[in-house]
Amino acid sequence: FEEWQVLSGGIMINDSFFLIETSNIEIKCVFEAYTNDVIVNSNGHGTAYASPVSGIVGTEVTLTAVPDDGYQLQSWEVIAGDVIIKDNRFLIGETDVEVKAVFITSQPESPVVNGVVYSLNAKSGTAVAIAPTNQNVKSISISETVIDSHGKLYKVNEIAPNAFKGLKKLTTVTVGKNIKTIGKNAFASCTKLAKVTGGAALTTIGAGAFSGDVKLASVPEYKKLTTISENAFKGCKALKEITIGSKVKTIGKNAFADCVKLKTIILKTKRLTLNTVGKNAFKGIAAKATIVCPKGKIKDYMNLLTKKGMPKDTIFK
Repeated sequence: FEEWQVLSGGIMINDSFFLIETSNIEIKCVFEAYTNDVIVNSNGHGTAYASPVSGIVGTEVTLTAVPDDGYQLQSWEVIAGDVIIKDNRFLIGETDVEVKAVFITSQPESPVVNGVVYSLNAKSGTAVAIAPTNQNVKSISISETVIDSHGKLYKVNEIAPNAFKGLKKLTTVTVGKNIKTIGKNAFASCTKLAKVTGGAALTTIGAGAFSGDVKLASVPEYKKLTTISENAFKGCKALKEITIGSKVKTIGKNAFADCVKLKTIILKTKRLTLNTVGKNAFKGIAAKATIVCPKGKIKDYMNLLTKKGMPKDTIFK
């Protein structure tokens, strides 16, 4: 209720009372739309405000947060009022509303999971495995995801260059299912590394990633792999067999050079050409090795791979 308005009759209304006189009286009751206020505060580390700052039921309110340097908005917290905030907006309800902007640091964290240190990218929501916590570790398992100190989930999609290079006691590695790239020299010169598993999403093996791993005897078939970079498995003297998946387009120079026991190579890819296989990619593998080729590619691959270091007595079938 806002007021009474006298339209005719010449009376005075006081406290909703009046005296009837000799003429007819016409009175109008005026109602005003009731507005509710919007109060915005924060936990510090930035400012926040609403537009509009009040309104009737159903009014849409837009919230804006401006974090200080080094901080980012984590969430909006409803302190009072039955509202639901979505995409920084809400509709005013039956009561006043109070919300709080919660800011968190945007500085990179380095969480540790199972003895592996990770670097986080808040913008992309991804993480990179960057180092072990113990140089004498015997087994490493790269996580699928990690969580920061604020509860945000990050997908681990890369192993950094040189991340685990030269770990002399490392024997087994499990690559997380979200890893797409193993960086340059990531596991190079891990002289006791014998087995690598996992890596279902792997697309790129970086230069020298496993070079000098003289006891590496087992590598999975990576069905999504497209690139085996130069020197990737150079000097893996215990490696006896490998399957190169159907999506592989590039094998870099010296990729399997000096894999002296590499006796069986199963090629499922039909995408290799003179330009995509590097010099000496297969130089120094086992004598009389067997190369299993895709249908219709025996002759092409025989000509191609012998030019890339494959021994002349290699059997192609």
